[in-house]
Amino acid sequence: MNYLNPRTYWSALSGYVSSAPITRKEKAEIGFSSEQLYQVVADVANYKSFLPWCTNSVVHSATLGVNDVGKPVLRMEATLEIGFPPFYKEQYTSSVTLISNEYIQARLHKKSKNQLLSDLRCDWWFEPNEHSKNKRSTKVAFDLRFAFSSSTHQSVANMVFGRVAHMMGDAFIKRCEKVYGPPSHAKKLIECKTELAI
Repeated sequence: MNYLNPRTYWSALSGYVSSAPITRKEKAEIGFSSEQLYQVVADVANYKSFLPWCTNSVVHSATLGVNDVGKPVLRMEATLEIGFPPFYKEQYTSSVTLISNEYIQARLHKKSKNQLLSDLRCDWWFEPNEHSKNKRSTKVAFDLRFAFSSSTHQSVANMVFGRVAHMMGDAFIKRCEKVYGPPSHAKKLIECKTELAI
C-alpha cells in the first residue's frame, strides 16, 4: 500500500497560494549573562541537539569581518532540517550574521519552488541588565517573522503559533541551564506581541 506523504497532501490541497507573514516580538529578562545567552543562540551547529523539530543542523561556512562601525562580525551559512521523520522533513538554508554578545540575525535565502516556508527572519538582541543586582541577567529582545507558501498551512500555523514560539524560547533557556547551570532568576516577560496572518 502506498502512503501519501502528509506534506504532499496538504500542498496539493492548498495550491501554494502565497500568504501573509506571522510575526512575534518578545522582550524579557533572562537569568544568564549576555555572553552565555549569545553563545547558546549562536551555536547553530548544535540546534539539532535541543531545538524542537530540528532533526539536523549544519554550518557550511563562516567568515569573520567587520561592520560599518568597525565591530567584528561573523557571517555564516547554515542549513536546518525541520521535520517529523519518517513522514515529513524539509531543509532551509539561511544566512546568519553575528555580532559577539550583542546581536544575531538569520534570514532564509535559499528557497525552492515547493518549500512550505516562503519567508523566515529572526533577530536577537542581547543587553546586560544594568538594573539587576545580579550580573547574570540579560535583557533579550527577540523578533520572529515567517510565512508559508500556502494559505492552508498559514491557517494551521495561526492556531498553534503561540505554543510553538513558547516551546522554542524555552528550549534555548533549558539549553543554557544544561550548559551553565541554574539561572540567577526566573524569566521575566517584559513585552510580547504576536500578529497572526489574516
